[in-house]
Amino acid sequence: MSLKELIQYIFLAATIVLISSCSKLLTVTQLDQKKIFTSLDEALESPNEVYILYLKKYADTINPEDLLSFKNIQALYILSPIDLDTFPDVLSDLDNLQWISIKDNNISFISKEIWSFKHLESIDLAFNQITHFPIINRKNKTLCHLNIDNNDIEIIPPEIKRIINLEYLGLSNNKVNIMPEEIGQLKRLKGLNLANNQLESLPSAILNNRNIASLDLSFNKLVSLPDSMFYLSNSLRFLRIEGNNIAADYALRLREQLPNTKIYYQIGVNCVPTYNLLNGKYQED
Repeated sequence: MSLKELIQYIFLAATIVLISSCSKLLTVTQLDQKKIFTSLDEALESPNEVYILYLKKYADTINPEDLLSFKNIQALYILSPIDLDTFPDVLSDLDNLQWISIKDNNISFISKEIWSFKHLESIDLAFNQITHFPIINRKNKTLCHLNIDNNDIEIIPPEIKRIINLEYLGLSNNKVNIMPEEIGQLKRLKGLNLANNQLESLPSAILNNRNIASLDLSFNKLVSLPDSMFYLSNSLRFLRIEGNNIAADYALRLREQLPNTKIYYQIGVNCVPTYNLLNGKYQED
């Protein structure tokens, strides 16, 4: 075989490998046509056919090692107690996993291996007992949805900026008292839920999130928000600030800065009147 033929052979082999690796993932439309397995025992009988595993009411303890049988799985939902106290790192060996939801369990620790998934787009670990945000030791380009509502997290690390394509971050009902300035570096962030925490202030860098459409700050200890909130007027559609120490006149000033935003100031009521630019008066929505 000549050198030229060898190079052509290597290029062809590399192309075949690349195509085969990229063709493993099914599109959402294709996944809609696949069976949703709701029984682990049934799934283990046909492991290569499992693309979606949805365990809502599973009484027995699940051995995470069993899940490694599902090489094609793209969506894993475990919505019942399975006696887990640590996020199962072995799942990172499932190259095709895109969506993971393990809710209502006893998970208290997540290792840095959670960032080693190749295609993971969404993680939902709400209603667990997580006390520390997982160490982010590398840049992550795939994750766009991260929900850790209803846990016991106090500190959000500045390294959160490494989740560069994050679009939604759910941290409601935790114990967070400070948000790092680096939150402003998440340029794709569209939704941020910080309700029911211990926040007394927000970093001014949050004004850099020019794509944010929904911001929930309800039931914290806020007295005010960063100056120049009008920087978010083109994107912000919903702002919840009820349950804080924010005065009514301050809420009215927010309405002036954010005329296109629905602002919730009292519990269950959109009580901040709309500012009418034509007559300079406020009117109820």
